[in-house]
Amino acid sequence: MSWTDTHAHLFDPVFDQDREDVLARAKAADVRRMVVVGCEPAAWESVCAWASGGPGQVAIIGIHPAQAQETDAQDLLELQRRLAEPGIRALGEVGLDYHWTPYSASAQRKLLDAQIALADQMGLPLVIHERDAFADLMTALAGVEVPVVLHCFSHGAKEAEDAMARGYYLSFAGPVTFPKSDQLRQAARICPSERILLETDSPYLSPHPLRSRRNEPAQVAITGEAVALVRQVSPATLMETVAENVQRVLGVFPELPG
Repeated sequence: MSWTDTHAHLFDPVFDQDREDVLARAKAADVRRMVVVGCEPAAWESVCAWASGGPGQVAIIGIHPAQAQETDAQDLLELQRRLAEPGIRALGEVGLDYHWTPYSASAQRKLLDAQIALADQMGLPLVIHERDAFADLMTALAGVEVPVVLHCFSHGAKEAEDAMARGYYLSFAGPVTFPKSDQLRQAARICPSERILLETDSPYLSPHPLRSRRNEPAQVAITGEAVALVRQVSPATLMETVAENVQRVLGVFPELPG
């Protein structure tokens, strides 16, 4: 059994100079399944090529809420076409983000609604980005029937319970290791085994004590060990749990070869 990074921006330009080394370090850290994300049209070609490249390699694509005011109908048509390509397992990351200003809540909601409809039409899971918008997000997702993953879950037990009542998956990233993240660790503690996922969101959100450095898939092992400790299970048990969950929501895919 090995670690699975369920959310990595492997084709971010910061990896252009050493992407192969990053992959080698992931294998050395026993990270043998990676879900790569393309959440803007410029990334889709590279991400789709990765997704069709072999064992351990699948991807999700979508349009991030930060792109809401730049997105047009042609982008959504292209997204629909790309979602049918081999190895694309979900639509994401999509959602609502009210943290950065200026932002347009109405444009974000319109884009999210369009992508929810597309996911429903194609029978694909939704991978959700949310920041400072939890209540509005839960309203937007009411009635959604496809599986929902709350990527980089960042809230406490109350929000976790609200999400769990709907059967959503909670994906925990580096912030669960931060010294002041007690409420987030409580959410990780109470999350049902069948709903927990792990990710790096690399190159962002490196876990403690690497917080000031670029994140990469190898570091999902650090986050995994911290979550295993919180849940009072062995890292091997958590590895197996996450592998089962990611393949339940995204479909079966084999490990990267050693």
